[in-house]
Amino acid sequence: MTSGTLFGSTTSPYVRMTRLVRSRSGAESFVAFEVADAWKESYRAVNPLGKVPALVLDNGVACLETTLICRTLMGIGGTDLLPAAQMERVQEEADVALMIGLLDLGVAFLLEDRRDPAEQSKTWQARRLRGIEAALPMVESAARRAARRPRGYGAIALVSALDWFSFRHEGRVHWREACPVATEVVDGLLREEDVAKTDPRNA
Repeated sequence: MTSGTLFGSTTSPYVRMTRLVRSRSGAESFVAFEVADAWKESYRAVNPLGKVPALVLDNGVACLETTLICRTLMGIGGTDLLPAAQMERVQEEADVALMIGLLDLGVAFLLEDRRDPAEQSKTWQARRLRGIEAALPMVESAARRAARRPRGYGAIALVSALDWFSFRHEGRVHWREACPVATEVVDGLLREEDVAKTDPRNA
């Protein structure tokens, strides 16, 4: 049986996604989780890109991208968290990609906001925020689908992304006001044991 180690921080929403997939797919018995600091130069021995998450298999294969890691974990665990029907499967993967895109904008905004004010680009920050806001109707549609499959891949991506926005962008990104269905779905998921265990506020 393939096994390996999943590396990541306990505050990263991308890592949270992979940890939840690891748990729900059954891969937890075969893949260890190790807390890693991506800012340490020594971590480049794991991932030369200096990013988390990273999944290193015992055969030496390094998976360095979130959705690749998730698909690999499903294969290792033996439980496919996507629907069986082809078009439903494509739709759920599209929903996951939407959440990843939202996170990319949110993380870029957060990192820019931490730079010296004189070095920040207000134009790019406004563009990132506008992209997040413009995507919220699609988020609400994805939440309706996730509500029908609360143990699925799409639901994992939804709670990982939106709870991170509450954690890092409270008062800036008002997704709860714009997305009542997503709010209800996420609040339900946050009460589940595996989701609660990965809460970044407890890191």
